[in-house]
Amino acid sequence: MQKESEFRKMLEMCTMDKTSQSNMKVAAHRLGAPALKADNTMTFQFYLDTQIIVQQYLTVFMEAKLEEFGNARRELKKTHDPTEYDSAFDKSLKDSAQYEDTCRQMAHSSLYESIKIDRECFEKSHQQYSMDPIKRA
Repeated sequence: MQKESEFRKMLEMCTMDKTSQSNMKVAAHRLGAPALKADNTMTFQFYLDTQIIVQQYLTVFMEAKLEEFGNARRELKKTHDPTEYDSAFDKSLKDSAQYEDTCRQMAHSSLYESIKIDRECFEKSHQQYSMDPIKRA
């Protein structure tokens, strides 16, 4: 029950306001029809353009919360016993990383759904273009 409550709280924190979501979707629609290849992946340029849009809106959206996470970590040093500090610091880092990942996943889902790119196409494109080129060969 507690995990479900924490998950809901994380989803609420990661939900962009309607204006930001709408603006992000409008920016994606300006790119035109999705450019897909025969293997059901996006072209590199289309993938890159959509990633830039997501990152632009996420950076603004997450800025204040990431600053809060950073301030909380700095406070840990002042308030925690040195023997407890490492575990508290690690938890804070994990919470911050989870926040970023969840926000990014929600933004991708929202954007790609709005331009009619299915999850499989996104994941396949993401894997292809995010992989080290040496390993891809």
